[in-house]
Amino acid sequence: EIDRPLLSLARMSDLVITSRAIVTPYGENRLTADQLGLSCGGPVIVVPPEMAISAPVRRILVAWADKREAARALRDAWPLIETADEVALVSVGEPLHAAKEALQERFDRHGKAVFITELDGSDRAAPDLILDHAACCGADLLVMGLCGHLRVQQWLLGGMSSEMFARCPLPLL
Repeated sequence: EIDRPLLSLARMSDLVITSRAIVTPYGENRLTADQLGLSCGGPVIVVPPEMAISAPVRRILVAWADKREAARALRDAWPLIETADEVALVSVGEPLHAAKEALQERFDRHGKAVFITELDGSDRAAPDLILDHAACCGADLLVMGLCGHLRVQQWLLGGMSSEMFARCPLPLL
């Protein structure tokens, strides 16, 4: 069960920054970051264990898929993107086609340079490719949408969101 007082506070916040697992002073319930992200209705930055955020975000990698969740994550991250020194966008498995031009135009319209990469994804899993790309870019924040599949399908089969929450070595919005 989700800790209701914490969830209520998260819903009233502009941005929630949390660790992967949350033990709250409000109750005995244990929450995970993905539960909080799915339930609070706003942006959540998940910080890996043993990591302290002490410097501003300078290099952002956006993991893009042409889905509602990715579009929402990009909008939620925009205040951070505006202040970043470098922004890269990576898409795995699906060619961007016209979306590449639209994404480029969006960044150009805001005066923000972006480097867009399309990865095939036929030889390795998307989380591996994205995490490798993040390391190559020197990203200090990864932006991606949460849970693009039905919750039952996520529960039965696992999913990219769950894997990224478990493995991502950098803050994840």
